[in-house]
Amino acid sequence: MTGARVVHCLKYEKGTWLLPEITALLEDGEGWRDFFEGSTLVPVPLHSRKVRQRGFNQADIVCKAIRRVVPGVGIFPCLRRIRATPSQTFLSRAARLRNMKGAFSCPALPEKHGRLVLVDDVHTTGATLNAASRALHEAGAKVISAFTLAHG
Repeated sequence: MTGARVVHCLKYEKGTWLLPEITALLEDGEGWRDFFEGSTLVPVPLHSRKVRQRGFNQADIVCKAIRRVVPGVGIFPCLRRIRATPSQTFLSRAARLRNMKGAFSCPALPEKHGRLVLVDDVHTTGATLNAASRALHEAGAKVISAFTLAHG
């Protein structure tokens, strides 16, 4: 199964059952263990209303798959989505940037976080990852990387 298909199923077909598929994608890829080693994963959060609608956050599923491939990696959901944002599916890059401005906060970083890796399902324009990393940076994070399953 391709990364794009996994993301579609994950978001729109209640794809929590895809944890083994995502794990297999990561196991098949070269260099992932090295990339994640010693890092703390930070799933990009959904707004609480979206979690209630969907029943889960797809970034949490991706984090769990990463931990299966790299057992020592930590997961710390320190970000909060403080503003409900409309779907970005049909927005331009500029509209996405406006849409995500101020959407996240980070009440507290993990004590010994070292490098944080923001985890999301898909990277399109980077608006979500930029807004989330801004919140982490404002909370005091020094080294922030990002990982997504797909880009579009």
